Amino acid sequence: MKNQVVVISNMDDNTYFFSKDHCQNHGLGSNFVPCTHCLPIQVEPRESVPNGIVRNVKDLVAVFYYDMQEIPNPNVNMQPVF
Repeated sequence: MKNQVVVISNMDDNTYFFSKDHCQNHGLGSNFVPCTHCLPIQVEPRESVPNGIVRNVKDLVAVFYYDMQEIPNPNVNMQPVF
């Protein structure tokens, strides 16, 4: 069974937040782009995931968002619980 994790990120200012909805109307502008990840994901092994399997949100952040800052979802009702 795959788990879906929605991340809405802004590469211009290196911020991201989690959402319950890929199409969330966040009102933050077009620089924020959604991406839905289906876990687990197989990636090239690295220090953060030595076996190359991204299994949870912690692994996801360590692999894809390690150099970005998490910000709160502007709609607290859309913030998922992990």
